[in-house]
Amino acid sequence: MDTVTHFILLGIISGLTKGDDVLPDGPLTAAVGGTVMFNTTVTPPDKRFLSVAWSFSFNNTQPIPIITSTSSDTISPEYEGRITLNRSTGSLELRDLALTDSGEYRVNIIQDGEQQIIGSTRLEILDA
Repeated sequence: MDTVTHFILLGIISGLTKGDDVLPDGPLTAAVGGTVMFNTTVTPPDKRFLSVAWSFSFNNTQPIPIITSTSSDTISPEYEGRITLNRSTGSLELRDLALTDSGEYRVNIIQDGEQQIIGSTRLEILDA
């Protein structure tokens, strides 16, 4: 085994990521046209997060990026005007909900010198 493989395995075994209870277990439910808040349990750090990224997938499909926030924000066109990211906690508000918003939402937070924080939850949109 090469050095890179050893490092990856060591990272997996030692837990370079944490994610328990970062997001509600779910599923969260909301109505068509409504708003949902994905609140994280992350305590705001002294220094700004290096990166906060949210993605969406439906029925285990390839994740679709919602927003990646580093020194600037990159927002996918289908979410423009529909989201607000709290950069202090990584929480995400999603507005103007449609049935197609039902699925799995994942957050990935990277903080300088800390473990990567990963969480996921499900959202079910109810037809009003």
